[in-house]
Amino acid sequence: IGFYDIPRVVRNVTVDGDYAYLTDLDPGFRIADVSDPLRLAQVGHYDQGAIVEDIAVQESVAYLADSIGLQTINVEQVNDPNTLGALTAAGRANAVFIAGSLTYFTDSVYGMYIADTSDPAHINLVSSHQTPGAARDIYVLENYAYIADGEAGFMTVNIADPLAPKTTSIIDQFQNANSVVVEGNFAYLADGVNGLWVIDVSKPVTPETIAYVDTPGTALDLEISGIYLFVADGEAGVQVINIINPSVPVLVSSMPLDGNSLNLDTEWRAGGEGSAGNFYIHVAKGDRGLEIITADKSVSAIRAGLYETPGMAPVQQVVEDQFPVIGRPGTEKSARTVRQAFFDIFVIGLGGLLVSLAFFAQFVLPVNSLGERKAAINRLVRYLSGSHGPAIRIENGKLIQDAGDKKRSGPGVVLLDTASAAMLRTKTAFKRAVGPGVVFTEGDEFIHQEALDLHTQVKPVPPLGPLPTDDPFAPWNRRSEDQAQYEARQARRKETSGFTRDGIEVVPNILAIVKTINLPGQGGTRFGFNPESVQMAITREGVVPNELRNVSWAEIPALLAVELWREYLGKFTLTELFTSSQGGLRQDEEAQAQNQTAYATDGKTSLETILRFVYLRLTRPEVPVLGDYGQETGAVQASREYQILADMGIKVKDVSISGLRFPRTVESQLIQQWLSTWLDRAVTEREVVESKRSLAAEMGREAALIDFASTISIPVSELIVDDADQLLPYQSEERPDLATSLEMLVTGTQQLVTRSTRLHQWLTDEESRLVRILEWIRR
Repeated sequence: IGFYDIPRVVRNVTVDGDYAYLTDLDPGFRIADVSDPLRLAQVGHYDQGAIVEDIAVQESVAYLADSIGLQTINVEQVNDPNTLGALTAAGRANAVFIAGSLTYFTDSVYGMYIADTSDPAHINLVSSHQTPGAARDIYVLENYAYIADGEAGFMTVNIADPLAPKTTSIIDQFQNANSVVVEGNFAYLADGVNGLWVIDVSKPVTPETIAYVDTPGTALDLEISGIYLFVADGEAGVQVINIINPSVPVLVSSMPLDGNSLNLDTEWRAGGEGSAGNFYIHVAKGDRGLEIITADKSVSAIRAGLYETPGMAPVQQVVEDQFPVIGRPGTEKSARTVRQAFFDIFVIGLGGLLVSLAFFAQFVLPVNSLGERKAAINRLVRYLSGSHGPAIRIENGKLIQDAGDKKRSGPGVVLLDTASAAMLRTKTAFKRAVGPGVVFTEGDEFIHQEALDLHTQVKPVPPLGPLPTDDPFAPWNRRSEDQAQYEARQARRKETSGFTRDGIEVVPNILAIVKTINLPGQGGTRFGFNPESVQMAITREGVVPNELRNVSWAEIPALLAVELWREYLGKFTLTELFTSSQGGLRQDEEAQAQNQTAYATDGKTSLETILRFVYLRLTRPEVPVLGDYGQETGAVQASREYQILADMGIKVKDVSISGLRFPRTVESQLIQQWLSTWLDRAVTEREVVESKRSLAAEMGREAALIDFASTISIPVSELIVDDADQLLPYQSEERPDLATSLEMLVTGTQQLVTRSTRLHQWLTDEESRLVRILEWIRR
């Protein structure tokens, strides 16, 4: 065993001759001499300022997929690499494949890029091709590129014309397509916890899944050597599968390794006289560094070398202590590291500590029942023994844990805050929705794809459609934007573009305010947790169109709103959008009695009508029908969009359609039309305002007179009713005479003036006159 400290975790390894090229979380890459696996040593380190995800080496040139895009590095002198060329991508490049003079690479934001690298010092972009998911790996064979597209699955792209690649097929049944390799007519796909899939690509336009192997861990990377397929299987180490018959793959060997096997590179080295040779399997193991395993023709594994990371003994100490090593095939021996010796010394003390921790663990987590306390102790013991499942914290719908911990097998624990929910599943079935609090998972359970934020969501951000700085109708200006930027701008335009009845294109921004269907306080949280709604939103078990299956639940309403916007926009001309409609739908008496939302369009512009009907289609089970020309038909239709959202456990609180953009000629015409008619519209609006003001003044006067009459008649009214508050007959002698009535009316007026502070200030002279009138009446 050889050790060598490196600063970060090894995530990828590519072997070329006697050298291994390693990537970690630091910028740049490292070069290790692996000619003798028992004496591993770093010979070169190059920092070009970007995080490297993948490396391919050809003719002393390293091609890097990194956080900038594609870079080429001269590695002819392994101890002194130097930069040759670079090409920037839209996102973070994560896989690279060389095919002749062309280099293919992917990024998780846009998809696939094709670059001309015939001169590595001058890289030229040939074309790009967007994929529906987060493209993670690519393999090129003849006229097709095969892409592992993350949660979007597996896709084939025709690259016969590199200038115009075309998607030929997509298989979306895979949950987490990480890596792909192709041999002959068969593609092999690593699908995370779902294992390995074999796909017949003899007809790339119609590929078919023909076989499946459930690997024990998380399939992350693949490598073919001869009749064997080697799988970097995460926490389960390396799996070896015989693919001599691709339709019946057979797991022939499993190589458990400590750490997390993230990536591998395999080569066959012929042996000397009397020796058939061996496979050399180079495994990138994260914080456990690089490990090299040799295996004979029967793939019986023997560990040959280890290139360690911090936390282990340094190379100098190991060499000085002369620990026995695990040797070449046939000379296997036991081995002890400094770490193991350290454990032996303190095992008794640690054992006592474990007992204490196991006891107090049940009081640390917010558990209530005896079963939960037992589960807490069980999880802690498993954690310390290395057999634990995932330990995951979820805050505001975001998973917080190590990259590999989410897929770790075994009983685990999930801690969710008051605004989070998630869906637990096995490899074959959905199990249960879980909400705020502590959840103990079974050995075969893991979180399905995404957690869910219980807050009200405003999605998507940024809204669908152009960015604020975009002019979607501007022609391509090569001086201010490259081809990829232009295509991205046009893609944003097409997201929401619609046409009026007279053929005018209108491009808005669209977003929706959404939430799962629940009640505040439900599930013990003020945000509301409804397990059924969470399950439907995450699993898409409702009637969801195929094109929305892989879209985040909170973004589906906005995408449905786009289709409704296009439907209703096509019923009106451009001029009608900004003019008020005459007549229209009105709320009937029954709806008024039930306090339902009105459907009235009377007096609204056609644009307001469109916004209203889009909202209704997303929030009501039944909505009125508008004819082809935007007129009322009197019919009512069931809302397909509302039913889709209800089946998914989602409710829409509001929808926004704003920022309308028009072709430049139309926009100029609208502005000119507004300028030419503004005076007429201003005069009309002034007349309306004056009419409303006069009406308000008259109504105010009437209300004041009624109030005055009611107030001053109170003293009189008290004299014309009996003790039972009944009106005295007209002929009753108890009725006041004319003089008394007049006195009471004047008294009421005087009291009104006296009691009102404002009137008392304004009517000083009038109050004194009222007093003199009363005196005259009484005399």
